Amino acid sequence: MAPIAAKDWYETIRMADAVTLIHEPWIKPFFRCNMWHVRGRDRDLLFDTGLGHFSLRQHVRLVAERPLLCVASHTHFDHIGCHHEFPERCVHTAEAEILADPRNEWTVADRYATDEMFDCLPEDWETSRYRIQPAPAQRLLAHGDVIDLGDRHFEVIHTPGHSPGCCCLYERRSRVLFSGDHLLKHITPNPFHETNRSRLRDPAYKSLKSYMASLDKLEPLDIRYAFPAHGEFIEDVAGLLEGYRDHHRARTETILSALGHGAHSVYDLAGAVFPSAEESEAFLAVSEIIVHLEILVEEDRARLADQGPPALYEAV
Repeated sequence: MAPIAAKDWYETIRMADAVTLIHEPWIKPFFRCNMWHVRGRDRDLLFDTGLGHFSLRQHVRLVAERPLLCVASHTHFDHIGCHHEFPERCVHTAEAEILADPRNEWTVADRYATDEMFDCLPEDWETSRYRIQPAPAQRLLAHGDVIDLGDRHFEVIHTPGHSPGCCCLYERRSRVLFSGDHLLKHITPNPFHETNRSRLRDPAYKSLKSYMASLDKLEPLDIRYAFPAHGEFIEDVAGLLEGYRDHHRARTETILSALGHGAHSVYDLAGAVFPSAEESEAFLAVSEIIVHLEILVEEDRARLADQGPPALYEAV
């Protein structure tokens, strides 16, 4: 199939509650970002901006019609590609440095922004040339802040875990949650192990521990449905929250059981727990093992047996 032209790259779908989905249908579903546009009385909201290979403002008229506040759910590459096109930009303070200086190794583009992420390539795509343009935030967000559109008000829910600055937006009136990568219907969000810990505002940050605590933040909210950053919208949010908790508890016990048969490296454990993982999924598999080991070590259920390399862990 011929490469896709810019004019055919984006698709918009009207949803309920004056919400419009903007997405890039030629990207495989796992990597395809749902960009959510909300119409407000005084200004509009855009939650995430996708890959950024083609201009969003130029090819999606909806986002250029009125004053608009552009919010990043977090700063992985598939969510912030066109943020630089919008003058009013917001991001949680924990990831402001990345939005201002979005190096590929900080946005995980160095691992995932490849030809393999597409069902059909866009015109003029070259993996080696992919870069996100800097987009310093005009407003830094914190938990409890309010995004005011005049007649609509969205509360910022800081939900670290998938990334340190991951955020959801919740509107109490409509009972709608924009969940970013924190809640996904058919994918268990991976709490990324932060390899560059010098950038972390909290040196004690642990991805999985933070993720589980972030699930608890959503428990008291009355959520009619959630619009996630990938995949279908979510109706049974309470059931999904409990399913995530069960999943990570079971994964922790699986890893602990493997450690009971002797010392293992992270890579041994990843191969045992994810035997069918493809090469492109290797980082996610290793990352998930590491964040579970962090919890097991903290709880004195596992320990570092040999610093290696490779480091070896065993059950206590």
